Amino acid sequence: MEKTSSGWSAPPGPGTKASDRIILALDVDRIEQALLLALEIGDAVGLFKIGLQMLANSGPQVFAEILNKHSRAKFFYDAKFHDIPLTVEAACANSMALPGIQYFSVHASAGKEAMRRAVEVSRGRARPLAITVLTSISDAECEEVYGADRKTAVRRFVDWAAECNMAGVVCSPLELAILRDHPMTAADGHRMLKVVPGIRPEWARTHDQKAVATPYEAIRDGADYLVIGRPITRPPSAIGSPLAAVHDITGEIERALSE
Repeated sequence: MEKTSSGWSAPPGPGTKASDRIILALDVDRIEQALLLALEIGDAVGLFKIGLQMLANSGPQVFAEILNKHSRAKFFYDAKFHDIPLTVEAACANSMALPGIQYFSVHASAGKEAMRRAVEVSRGRARPLAITVLTSISDAECEEVYGADRKTAVRRFVDWAAECNMAGVVCSPLELAILRDHPMTAADGHRMLKVVPGIRPEWARTHDQKAVATPYEAIRDGADYLVIGRPITRPPSAIGSPLAAVHDITGEIERALSE
């Protein structure tokens, strides 16, 4: 891995296979459901995302449970930490003790000091990603919550993340275009990753998220990782199984990478 000017290893990013760019969101209620999906998908995706839905039901032991059945599993721990800096630091430190964690999330709106502490406590282990603006938030809501339009708020949070040496940012597909001219270079010199939720193949369009794109569009526009849940975990009957959905999405990624 690349060494930065501050001496710590830069985030490695996705592997060489198109499927490595997929982060499967295991947004289910029970460990048994997560285990079944993880075993069916296996190494066909890069990482598994464990978020609040699973954590609120089963707790952090879900990581060890999955690794017990799928020893090569890697995780994005998406608890979206947002609290005072001291509490964020403690939560990040506890997260480092969990097995298989590659990335974890901290809200950029928690502030620069919270992000700096997340980076400091995680050096050499899991990598912190800055949550910018949730994909469910409309432009009008963004003005109400952050006092700025979506474009301005996201660029502000990305600038903060770069200043704090975060490994990358989580942003919607709509922000990929406005970040094309952003250097995406952290203060210590590493290139920050763009991790993108709100991914919906044409056969899985829904109305619960305002900012969405197909896998092809997101990779074409510069995404490093795609966070995908229901299109894989609950695919339409025309697609068939979760593994078939992964293969279809991987094909879209391969097409975008080859152009």
